[in-house]
Amino acid sequence: MNHSALGIDLASRRWADIGSAMVVLQPNGRLVSTVPAMAWPSGQPEAKELARLIDTYCRDHGVHMVGLDGPHAWKNPLSNRPGAGRWSEYLVRAQGKTGQPGHALPRTQLRWTQFCIEVFDALLAKPDVCLAQPEGMPTGYSYAVLETYPTATWKALGLSPLPGKASASSAQVACWSKDLSGRLGLQIADSIGHDDLQAVVAALPALALAGGPLQAEAHGDAVVERDHCRLEGYIWTLKFVRSVGG
Repeated sequence: MNHSALGIDLASRRWADIGSAMVVLQPNGRLVSTVPAMAWPSGQPEAKELARLIDTYCRDHGVHMVGLDGPHAWKNPLSNRPGAGRWSEYLVRAQGKTGQPGHALPRTQLRWTQFCIEVFDALLAKPDVCLAQPEGMPTGYSYAVLETYPTATWKALGLSPLPGKASASSAQVACWSKDLSGRLGLQIADSIGHDDLQAVVAALPALALAGGPLQAEAHGDAVVERDHCRLEGYIWTLKFVRSVGG
């Protein structure tokens, strides 16, 4: 398998707010990132067009794993698990919660939540695309997509999570980027922005599933389909790791 992964930091209001990163494990064992990995149109993003661009990129570059920072499914109304959102969100201590179909907490996140799920819908409607599973990717698929949660991945790396975009200066982003680079021996561009740095972290569990030097960890219950909706499903992070490379 090609030891590379694409990471996407989803946003619903502007194309310019969507982060993208390609992370590759080179034959010499070095981790290298390309940011941004993709170029976007201007204006407000549309889920099917974003899915088309991601799909084209994956097929053109031989990418087999795509990590997206955003929910891919709703809460199962029949679930007796604790918490207002999905079981996976409870386990990773996600700040936002995906409720039953058409609901989200806080309510201001509903638009973003719906957009993210629509992106997953559009990707999974593409030929030979599947959701990543703990048992591995089935044969016959071009690539798999997975929901990631960078906040939990930062913590798994033994690092403080990157502050939110509104409160993170460019100097802070550079500091967090340096810490991440030092922890993993990962090459990151000096000029990386907040969204693309989160996309790098979103790519890391996907890279682990693609055979990278890290170990991915799935949180939650297996996804179920009911009334044309995906419910529950996994959020992927990393198992706690020590420094890789140098």
